[in-house]
Parts: sequence; structure tokens; C-alpha cells
Amino acid sequence: MDFAELEAVEGLRWPWHSWPPTTPAAASLVVPTSVLCSPLQHPTAPDLLPLLPYAPLRCASPGCGAALNPFSRVHHGSARWSCAFCGAAANPFPRLLAPDALPAELFPTHSSVEYLLPPDPAEPGGPGPPALVFVIDAATAAEELTVLKDEVRRLMQGLPEGIRVALVTFAASVWVHDLGFEGCARVVVLNGERELESDKVCEFVI
Repeated sequence: MDFAELEAVEGLRWPWHSWPPTTPAAASLVVPTSVLCSPLQHPTAPDLLPLLPYAPLRCASPGCGAALNPFSRVHHGSARWSCAFCGAAANPFPRLLAPDALPAELFPTHSSVEYLLPPDPAEPGGPGPPALVFVIDAATAAEELTVLKDEVRRLMQGLPEGIRVALVTFAASVWVHDLGFEGCARVVVLNGERELESDKVCEFVI
């Protein structure tokens, strides 16, 4: 499967085709490691985007929490796996999984998977509806912004029922739009030159 076919299946577009093997190599990248995700893209091959009936195996390193993926290295002898994001190599790997019975997350064609998570006791009502946040650069050229507005309107018309939508625009300031407020346009404006803690931002917008 080539990169274009994989992109069509997963809805992900990457600016790179290989993982930087060392920290200096990562620091020398002209384009940072990133991904453009199209979560509402309908997979052209549903059988290639598996639904896994268990929670992801996450990195135990403080501040990481990355999930097991095809870029991870598994050490079957010591029942450990190395995280490709932070480099931690002491993550426990289930001994019940033999080298010839690896989980789907480790296959190169399954760099994107969906998990069917078990009920969370902390959420009696189960997980809430999905949320979609539009983050738009308001300093974009006028003609490009017009095209972007039309595309956002088109996406809004095709959204499934029950999905939550938020709109954030930014330029010299950050504008958090209250889409659920009726009667007039209601916006929370944050100073773009002032650094705020996440708790303070929540205090302003909630």
C-alpha cells in the first residue's frame, strides 16, 4: 500500500514518510512532525481501519501517554516496548502476545485504529457526544478566507446529529465564539500577547 492509498483509508496526511531516529535528527527538521487529520472522511476500505475491542496500550512515562503504534519497538524477551515519542523503553508488554500474534496497532497498515473503550466508572452516563473545534487564522488573505468560510459551511451541513461544534479565530487576539448564545454575537477575546494558564482560560470561556 503506497502513501496515497494509506491516506485515503485513514484520512491522515503527513509531511514526512519516516520517523526521525534521533533527537538531533528531529531538531534539524525543516518541517515539524505533524499530521493533518480529516476525522469525518468516510474510509474507502472499512476493513483496513479496524475497531479494536479494548483500551489502547499507553506509554507509562510521565507526561507522555502515547499509544502503542507501528513505530514502537517491542522487546519480546523482556516483555517491554519502547515509545517512539519519548523514547521510554520500560513500558510493559503483555506476555500473552506472541511475536506471531501481534496486536493490530503494530502493523504498518494500521497506523490509525479505532478503540471500543470499556465503560468508564468515572463517567456514569458514558462518554459525551463527539466535539469538533474549528480553529481559523483570521489574518488569512481575504480571498482565501472567503473560500475557507464556504468550506466550513459545507462541512457544517454534513455533520452528524448530536455533534458539538466550537469556533476559535485568532490574529493579534484570540476570539472564542459562543455559538449557542442567541440574540447577538457573543465572543470572549483573549490577548494574544499574554500567556494564560489553562485553568484561567477555562474560567473565562466556561
